Amino acid sequence: MGDNSATVKPSILHLITGQHDLGSLLNYISRSVTAQDALLFLEQGVYSVADEAHRSVVLDAAPSPSEIYILKEDLVARGLPLPKQSLNLVDYGQFVDLTVRFPLIRNGFG
Repeated sequence: MGDNSATVKPSILHLITGQHDLGSLLNYISRSVTAQDALLFLEQGVYSVADEAHRSVVLDAAPSPSEIYILKEDLVARGLPLPKQSLNLVDYGQFVDLTVRFPLIRNGFG
């Protein structure tokens, strides 16, 4: 007898490590990110959300209630201001915690 339950997609932690134009980033989010996923901006990827207007657009584009994180050390290392909007700043220890919490990690937009 077949199982009628829907297949549940595992949650993915999407690592955004490269600097990209806003259109490409939004296209990636719309194609690849689900409400169960999280985005982590790190390395050069922090530039993608350094601008307040871009952060706002990214927040609006991400499926709710997906989580968006920025590696604080990478912002500081690049001399970028800490965001005023409700993005989750994480340190290296919290980054490790995220890699444990999410069963799949995708560096799909590096």
